Amino acid sequence: MLGLSASLSAAAASMRSFVKDNLKLYLDFKQTSHNTLKFPCEGSTAFVVDDYIDAGDISEMDGATSLTFSVWIKPDMDASVEAASILYSKQDDGNNRILTYIDVTNGHLYLETSNATSNQYARYESFPVATYQGKWTHIAHVFDGSQSTNATKTKLYINGVQKTIDTFGATQPTSTASYSANFLIGRNSASGSDYFDGKMANFGVWNRALSLEEINSVMRKNYSQLKTIEKTSLVSWWALDSSSQGVTQDSTTGETLSTLYSEDFSSVSDGTDSIT
Repeated sequence: MLGLSASLSAAAASMRSFVKDNLKLYLDFKQTSHNTLKFPCEGSTAFVVDDYIDAGDISEMDGATSLTFSVWIKPDMDASVEAASILYSKQDDGNNRILTYIDVTNGHLYLETSNATSNQYARYESFPVATYQGKWTHIAHVFDGSQSTNATKTKLYINGVQKTIDTFGATQPTSTASYSANFLIGRNSASGSDYFDGKMANFGVWNRALSLEEINSVMRKNYSQLKTIEKTSLVSWWALDSSSQGVTQDSTTGETLSTLYSEDFSSVSDGTDSIT
């Protein structure tokens, strides 16, 4: 029996080694797996009162048939200060807009990808202040115009888990509009109000629809850890995670955090550029 036991142990050890060969992604779906999710950065950028980042007019968002927005946030929401807390926006004076924000009063998270002919939005109704206040949370918003229904064209993932959302308005467009408007992080680009209050880090934008598996992978990494396939169609990445790149700016003048480190990947075709 001893010889058989030793043989079985050796076989089991060999199998453990074998099944890990070429392993690209491991997702732990145990009941307590959410406790293993860790904020992957060494720092973050604080947005206070009226701070924001102006990323300019990003052309890859114009006429896009698919987009993915991925960001870590630690909100400090106060309905007495701002009823709406904008995560990011690209919006003109009409109905052309890409917009994600927290309705602080009602505890809803809104996702909009609309144009002048198809004004539609999605809403996740379970984002209460008491649950998310002061806690690092990963948000991923995926737009895929190739899908057939509003519910599948817009997808929301919170901490890597897809959430059920409600959709309202007209049929969501198959592509975004083409218009001139700067992409702002932390403020409404149309009204110049409803600032985000809290911290952000690792903000990435892709002009393709990331899968559930990809979102669960990139949310756990900084830029240097991303694989080549995860950089495919990466438009921009704002790290915002070091003392030199993520300092809290003087908010008394509503200054633009334009000095924070970012890199535009619009000219990168092979995904080999790196942030140093």
